[in-house]
Amino acid sequence: MENDPGIHALLRRRSEIVGAIGHLEAKATSLRDDLHHLDASLRILGYAGDQARLPVRKACSSGLFHRKELTRLVTALLRDNPDGLQASEIAIAIARDKGWSTDEKPFVIALTDKVSRTLSKLKSQERAGFEDCEAGFLWRPAGPAASSRITISDR
Repeated sequence: MENDPGIHALLRRRSEIVGAIGHLEAKATSLRDDLHHLDASLRILGYAGDQARLPVRKACSSGLFHRKELTRLVTALLRDNPDGLQASEIAIAIARDKGWSTDEKPFVIALTDKVSRTLSKLKSQERAGFEDCEAGFLWRPAGPAASSRITISDR
């Protein structure tokens, strides 16, 4: 069993994931330290305001997905919901599927922007379409896959 290629591949992937988690935790710790030092510098320079009330810059959504992963996730959601979804619904569904919190509004907005750009690319490739409704755009997969459906008259 120890020489099973499937087990070996899964153990290798597990090792990669553990390494990535360790790297990200170290980066988060470093960023928290930087923030602590910046807050201390602000206090030394006489800033008396509440740092927690300062506006937070737009949440970064880069590096969240592997290459073409977002396109795959969006396409799968559109396929599973032929009645259509809005970009914000797709973003929230993806965040929940990946186990991310949907409580942080800036992050959800950034993710929705990313999903919207992906939907626009899918539209330009004629893989998705939209219709305008009261609440916004309702995205659907591009028409019934006519090319993949063969009818008796086509034979």
